[in-house]
Amino acid sequence: MKKNRFSLIELLVVLAIIGILLSLLFPMLKRSREAARRTACASNQKQIGIAFTMYQGDNDNRYPIYDDGEGNKASDGRLDPFVSWDDQLGVYDGRNLTEEQQLRDNLRQTDADYKDEDLYVCPSNVQKRSPAVLKSYTINNNYYNQPSNPSRNTQGVAGWVNIGGSGASRYFEAWSTKITKVNNPSAAMVLLEMHDFNSILGRGAGQRGGIISKNFSPGAPFIAHNSQVGGVKEFYVHDSKSYKMNFLMADGSVHVMPYADTFGEYRNDFYTGTHIGTADLQGTYWDLLQ
Repeated sequence: MKKNRFSLIELLVVLAIIGILLSLLFPMLKRSREAARRTACASNQKQIGIAFTMYQGDNDNRYPIYDDGEGNKASDGRLDPFVSWDDQLGVYDGRNLTEEQQLRDNLRQTDADYKDEDLYVCPSNVQKRSPAVLKSYTINNNYYNQPSNPSRNTQGVAGWVNIGGSGASRYFEAWSTKITKVNNPSAAMVLLEMHDFNSILGRGAGQRGGIISKNFSPGAPFIAHNSQVGGVKEFYVHDSKSYKMNFLMADGSVHVMPYADTFGEYRNDFYTGTHIGTADLQGTYWDLLQ
């Protein structure tokens, strides 16, 4: 009886077909895996949004005012020195930080009382700064307030403004937005992704739109710490072609959109690395009082 056997040519054809199918499958699996990470990242932001709401319930409906790094305090004394916005959420976000932990500059992985910080780290993040813990999110601190030109006033979540002096003798005052003053909460950006070597959990500082458009532009020299991994590609971790990221809104929803869309009519300046002035962002996602 004659046995049926594969010829060498038939075997090579089968292997070629399998190779083609695998080449089609792998990119799909990669996209599916990244989609799952982006969804988990959005879930983190929604949970942080719940912590913001709980904080506001105990603090006159305001967002947490972070420390400016110089020990300055708000004029009404509400701010403890060296307490970042994320540390202030530490009693609402499930970490149950003690006052001593909040006042510490930042909790390190080597600390005996180190807390699991997964809530503040996007699964797609690749930046590392051991033993410090990096966070993937930062608050919108865009701010411009000129009584003589109110049509250009814009206000983000919370921050500090220089109200006098110069150099080392400058005097700062804190500002914080009340959630009850947000007119369009579904288009008011509270939290944005910031995959940066200098974004350390337990330290203050939010971001203004102009810093993003100038320093983290895909179409200009990418200005980041020299230990930053991957440049533009590993900053826009979800999609380095469309530059889509997750953004938490004041109503607790998370929008997935290109960074450029947050700048309104100045969206093209994002691609050229042009600094967008804070006053120019009036009426955009960066303006909670729009």
